[in-house]
This record gives sequence, structure tokens and C-alpha cells, in this order.
Amino acid sequence: MGTRDHYVSRFFLAGFTDLSGPANHEPWLWIGSIDTGLIVRRAPKNVGWSRNLFSAPGGLLDPSDRLERFLAEEVEGPAAPVLRKFVAAPLREQRDIPAELVRFLAWLAARSLAMRDLFEGWIDSLPTDGADLVEPPPPGWEKISPGRERFLTMEHPSGRVRTDVRSGEIEDLRGAGWRWRFSQDDFLEMVNVQALYFQARWFPRFSWKILDAPPGSVFVTGDRPAVWGVDGDWSVPPAALRDGHAEMVIPLSRSRALFASNPQRDRVGPIAPAAINRAIALGAGSWIAGCTEQSVRDALEVRGGPVN
Repeated sequence: MGTRDHYVSRFFLAGFTDLSGPANHEPWLWIGSIDTGLIVRRAPKNVGWSRNLFSAPGGLLDPSDRLERFLAEEVEGPAAPVLRKFVAAPLREQRDIPAELVRFLAWLAARSLAMRDLFEGWIDSLPTDGADLVEPPPPGWEKISPGRERFLTMEHPSGRVRTDVRSGEIEDLRGAGWRWRFSQDDFLEMVNVQALYFQARWFPRFSWKILDAPPGSVFVTGDRPAVWGVDGDWSVPPAALRDGHAEMVIPLSRSRALFASNPQRDRVGPIAPAAINRAIALGAGSWIAGCTEQSVRDALEVRGGPVN
């Protein structure tokens, strides 16, 4: 059967569980489907996972290594106690975001399954004239091995599929209307590269605010638990974070969230949970989760689809 690999960590989702449940029952989340509008209760262990998702090297230097080992031992393990302490500490005691949490959030932003379709779409939208839109590799690049040579899959609008494409052929085929379709290895290598850019390039440039939800309000999360956007468009590629109006929102629990913006932007005033939840709802791919049914219902209504 393989392993359940969580693209949204169980310990992270635990911060969004319903506190009103019976003490002798496993805590649950309220999960809303964007496609159907159906809202159900699920334990964190049953949310945000896919079989054998991280059972590949995924850009690690050692080709015999597995990303599931790396995430458990080097990303999630160090971050779990730090996140719990950071969320529980009074807001007046918060200063900098701990390095262990920064690294975890970089992977959280990059590794969601919802990102797979976005990665493909962003690549499809790149110009085919050879323009270089990528910044120089950040510190830490030497610790990953992106782009191991292998055959890639390309699809033509006519329905024709090629599975024998080498990396040097991609741009010519894209110019002829072909689209790159990710394998698991392609996706995981892209995730590793993107997590590094978040951690070493984009996050340090931001001005971060730590937010607490006022009494009577809560934050929600989703299958894209960290979203970024410019002027209300929450589907832009990471390169858009260069924009002076770029923003990022990351709810950390039902009661605490992070909001980031570029320092050159005019000072941002108080940010209501409704605005954070709206961004999460608009950036989500397939589901939204929260500690109350009403908070999830409100987030689904932002999408304008069915709510059951």
C-alpha cells in the first residue's frame, strides 16, 4: 500500500482542530471541498496526504536518499516543537521567526499537491524567446541536485504525448505548442528548488507581521497553506514576489498567522482574519480546513461555488 506522505504536516493541521469536541475523542478538522461544497469532519491524519508522494530523491544530492526521510528528520522534526512554542507564546514576546520555522514554512509553501498544477501552468506561461527570468541560485544551491538527466513527458494540444524528451529539447517543443507534464521526480525536484528560493531569496526580503485572531474569529488553512499574490491575484508565480505590492499569508493555527509584504510598500495597518481567510480560500486548490464549520463555510462562499 505504501506510506501516507503528508504534503500538509499533521502537526501543522493539529493547530486548526475543533476545540469543542469531546475530550475522549480524536480532535477533528472541518474540511470543505471546493468542487462540491461538502463540509465534513476529518482527523488531521486523514487530511493532506498522498501515497508515496515523497518516496524519491527529489533533488537530494544522494540519489539513494528519499525526500520523506529528509522532511521528517531535517525539516518537520526540528520545526514541530518550535511551531508549538511560537504559536503558544504571547504576541508581545514574539520577535524574529525562528530559523527552524522559516525552513519548514518554505517547504510548506512549495510542496503542496496544489502546487503541481501551478508549476506546470507557470512554466506554460513563460516566454519561449529564451528570456532568463530566474534569479541567480541562492546560498544552499550546492546542497541540492536539480535536473538529473532523464526522459521528460511533453503533451501537444492535439493530444499527442511524447515520453522520450530530453531537457535540451523542451524549449523548442514549447515553441511548437507542446506542454511539459511533470513526473513525480520532476515535481519533487521543482519543490526542492522552490523551497530553497523561498527560504534564501524571498522570505528574507519581506517585512513580516505576526497576527493574532481577535476573540470570536479564527484563521483557516487549506491545501495551499501558504499563498502569495499581487493586487488580489493569488495564483501568481513566485517570481511575482519581486513586485512592490506582493503579499504572503500563512496562518499558523486557528489563532495566529503571518502576513508578509515588501518593505518598500506603504505601511500596512491592522489585518483582519477575514482578509487572511479570503486569501487562503482564493489560493486553495481543492480543500479548505478550519476549527469551525462556519469558518470553512465562509471561506467556501468566497469562492462563489456550491456550499453544502
